[in-house]
Amino acid sequence: MKYLFAFLLAVIIGAGFFLAFLVEDDSCGGDGLPASTDDAVRSRKLARRAVRVFSGEGASFSFVVSEDELNSLFIFMNRGVRRLSGRAELVSGEVRVCMSLKLPESPLGQFVNFSFNLPSSTEGLLLSGAKIGAISIPGEMALTFLRVILNLGAGEHFGDLLVEAVRSVSVNSNKINMQIGVVPDLKGRAADIGQRLMAVRDKAALLGDPLLVRDYYAELIEIDRRIKGKNPVSLAQYVGPLFSRALEQGGDPVSENRAAVLALAMFLGSKEFENFIGPVRTPEMKKYRRQRRKIVLAGREDLRLHFLISAGLKFMSDRDISNAIGEFKELLDAGKGGSGFSFADLAADRAGILFAGTATAGPTEAKAMQQVLGANEREDIFFPDVGGLPEGLSQQDFERIYGNVESEKYKALTESIDKCLEKLPAFLNESYQDLPLSGRCRMSQTVLFP
Repeated sequence: MKYLFAFLLAVIIGAGFFLAFLVEDDSCGGDGLPASTDDAVRSRKLARRAVRVFSGEGASFSFVVSEDELNSLFIFMNRGVRRLSGRAELVSGEVRVCMSLKLPESPLGQFVNFSFNLPSSTEGLLLSGAKIGAISIPGEMALTFLRVILNLGAGEHFGDLLVEAVRSVSVNSNKINMQIGVVPDLKGRAADIGQRLMAVRDKAALLGDPLLVRDYYAELIEIDRRIKGKNPVSLAQYVGPLFSRALEQGGDPVSENRAAVLALAMFLGSKEFENFIGPVRTPEMKKYRRQRRKIVLAGREDLRLHFLISAGLKFMSDRDISNAIGEFKELLDAGKGGSGFSFADLAADRAGILFAGTATAGPTEAKAMQQVLGANEREDIFFPDVGGLPEGLSQQDFERIYGNVESEKYKALTESIDKCLEKLPAFLNESYQDLPLSGRCRMSQTVLFP
């Protein structure tokens, strides 16, 4: 027995020493820089270029990326996953990359840092100087690890083929240029990966039961058929009856609400959500065309789309990631050629996220939301008056007034929006009739500029 105790003690002490080498006091990935409109535009351009280049045909191709583009991606990664940060630096013919994971408070340290160098090479893809914390990893070992991960995820030695397809890497002070040879049957392999992911999706039902979502989608079709006339109608005329149905079902309120929100996101948001839920619509459902009328939120179709798509995205990510997606879109709109940064759109995004989150927070909250929404067809139950919020801000105007998304003025406004949303009856678990007038959320100029 004493030998077992001594062995366990040795393991614990050894693990402690090992962790001491992994965990550090400082982040090598920076503290997370504020996202700008330029970062949003650069990230979108890089993503589009990557899709265009890698989906093309030919003997070989060149993929070019700049230091600014890489760091823009890291900035938006940090906006979505606050504990994860990173940065890239192009120096002396190599790319130096470092990523940091922030840990909960610990006497050993607060960060796990992972870094590696990608040098210029005429002999394919090479890694050097790889480290986790204070522990050095041979570059070949790090590259082997990358191959194994890609092989496991994509199958049929896809990782080996992809790594070996890199013919050369050229790094100067401004950009990285990778010459990439043909990956055999790249499109076919990508399609195979897609089929694998769909099989996992259908088996795991990660977003919810497709058959239960189908029931609520069918109910939305019937609600749509019952609404007469061609005049614009409020989203609330769909939400109220749908949650009344959820209440009548008497099943697990969290599961019922999740299915109802996903059905709304598909029927009145984007049918692309079906790709993540699983097979929801029957052939007959696919043939159905909504009545030719506008369905609006606060009198606008765009706010209805922001609300519902954000509600659906909430189930695919945590709140920070969902908020970052909405923020990213608005920063893009503020860039040249966009419609301008809209805090009304941003409020609709955040309202949709709160709507989905509250509807599925737990049995008590889910049941209360069914009762509040099912008893009303008024949108001010779950959506505020956004009439006073700034819209159409150009990049110059946004940066002049708010600076960036980490400025105190920007944070004060988004916090005011969140506090306003939290006063809505659907999120207070109170009936609209019992809520005093002063408790109802109205976004006035006094709220906007504290």
